[in-house]
Amino acid sequence: MRGFDMQHDDEGHELPGESTLGPAPSESAQGGSTQGESTQSESTQSGSTPSESAPGGNRLGRGGLVAIIAAATVSVLAFAAVGVGVSVGAALHRPQVQVERYLDAVRAGHIEDALAMTRTQVDASDVLLTDDAYAAASERVTAYRITKTTLAGKLAKVTASISLGTESFTQDFTLERGAAKSGLFFDTWSLKAPELSTLVIDEAMPGGAEIRIPGVSAEALHDAASELEGLRAFPGVYEVSIEDNEWFEVQPVDGVVAGFGGVATATLTATLTAAGHTEAERAVNAYIDGCAASTELVPAGCGFGLRTEGYTASDIRWSLDARPVVAIEDHNGVLAVTGVTPGYLSMTCTGTKPDGTVGLCTNVEPVEFSVNGYILRFGDAGAEFLPNLLQSLLPEEPGAPA
Repeated sequence: MRGFDMQHDDEGHELPGESTLGPAPSESAQGGSTQGESTQSESTQSGSTPSESAPGGNRLGRGGLVAIIAAATVSVLAFAAVGVGVSVGAALHRPQVQVERYLDAVRAGHIEDALAMTRTQVDASDVLLTDDAYAAASERVTAYRITKTTLAGKLAKVTASISLGTESFTQDFTLERGAAKSGLFFDTWSLKAPELSTLVIDEAMPGGAEIRIPGVSAEALHDAASELEGLRAFPGVYEVSIEDNEWFEVQPVDGVVAGFGGVATATLTATLTAAGHTEAERAVNAYIDGCAASTELVPAGCGFGLRTEGYTASDIRWSLDARPVVAIEDHNGVLAVTGVTPGYLSMTCTGTKPDGTVGLCTNVEPVEFSVNGYILRFGDAGAEFLPNLLQSLLPEEPGAPA
């Protein structure tokens, strides 16, 4: 006989969590048999026989006796069949049956069916809520066991122990009793959608790389790129990596979604390749050369410049006297560009005073040029450098035109 998990009735009393579907022996059948035996014993003790019955009594033939016994047997069997039907029907309409169907679908990898059972809405950003994505997970729900059912008015709480790989977790499911009955007798229950967990993909690396998750198309992941801070997912282990590229390497990591209603994080950390380091240096040098080639007194986005007073500068030319030296360092996937020694520039220009006097102007002191920032991303055009402009104070004005 199967063991019983305890449930509770509307007043909080525990009820059996599992029912034995086989019928119990019928008391009426047992009683009929005993009575028959008792009657037969009494007749034997009196010593009377059918031929000794009272004169004028109605004698019951063998055929009539068989018919009565057959009718009684049919009645007993019919009563037992009704009892079995009610027992089976009650078992099939317990609240936990809806949870079992839901978890059976998840265990079988049919999560789209599970979502349909709870009428959960999905959209294009839910790239992990597909049968294909769940089938590709390295670990999935493998088993479950209903441990308790508690009834409280129109609500039921079903508790399940769920196995995920070699680990297990406990989850409560809520159901609501419907107004309609099934088969005139049995309650109907509706399973409320459990809150799904979210998988956050933390990219500790320059931008530009496409995320890859087995079972999810590259196109779907590209379209959902803005939603990578929270992908809804069923319990499972999802491998996260990036597409192959020549600039940096990332080891695949596992996003472990250990249950329902939680948050899991998969952090991707990049390691710069030799080609990536060379490309990052090229981007920084291009930035330095671009600033030195400016024809403005204050080159945009460069962090240095000069100002004039009493004349207008034109034909402005900058030249590098000493090139800035930088170090490109990987700080947990963030490629920081740090100035080791500053560079210095000179500037010449044509100065025109308000009275029309024209002369050559130049800087009085060397102009310092420090470079700091980050490699923001690797795109189709290579590395992109983002300067950190900390230099806000400008040197004194250049010498007045002679």
